[in-house]
Amino acid sequence: MQYPFYVHRDGDVSLLEGLLQQVDLAATELHITRSALITLAVVHELAGRYEGQLSSMPVSQRVFVDR
Repeated sequence: MQYPFYVHRDGDVSLLEGLLQQVDLAATELHITRSALITLAVVHELAGRYEGQLSSMPVSQRVFVDR
């Protein structure tokens, strides 16, 4: 299975051109930047994973519980 991204040894992530175009199109439709769209996607994923335990508390003070 080929993933639409590649994670480099240094932790950088490269997206395939097709996926990057989809991200850019969605961001343009929402009138936000690519970075903002990716941030929203991460927040959405984490909120679902941790059942809404996200808050404005600094990351260093957060404790997540896997259920």
